[in-house]
Amino acid sequence: MGIFEDLYIKMRNEMYKIGDKTGKILNISKIKIEMAEKKNLIFDKYKLIGKYVYDMYDNNEKFEFEDIIDWLEEIKNLKLSMKDCEKRLHRAQDKLFCPYCNYKNESDAIFCSKCGKKISFYNSNSNSSSNSNNSNSKSKKEETENFCTSESSEINYNENSENSKFEE
Repeated sequence: MGIFEDLYIKMRNEMYKIGDKTGKILNISKIKIEMAEKKNLIFDKYKLIGKYVYDMYDNNEKFEFEDIIDWLEEIKNLKLSMKDCEKRLHRAQDKLFCPYCNYKNESDAIFCSKCGKKISFYNSNSNSSSNSNNSNSKSKKEETENFCTSESSEINYNENSENSKFEE
């Protein structure tokens, strides 16, 4: 019976690992869908603004900035929300971004794989066993979260500059 019990325990542990991995993939997918929906909402707001401004021009009416301020505020809020989604996505993917070159690194990285600069405040004097690395992984990630921002890794909204023209 010892062999079957060992086999059962191993199979149960593997099933838990599969379940955890599936849950992680599902969470990542949900975040990506949320980001796509927000990106579409931003695009729709750009279209509304463009159509409104063109209609005003076409009818020889005076354009008032205050007329579109609500749409602009909605876009601003959606972009802030997109940044929040990006941060949640990076955490779900166990990734850290280098604050120097914005390269996506593994969550346990001490140095950037691209530029070689230090990206975490890892204490090199601590025990270097694998158990220690696993237990310190979250704390390293939390330490570098404020240091490693996702500002430069923003989703491209087809904006080359603040004055870029809307293209359908």
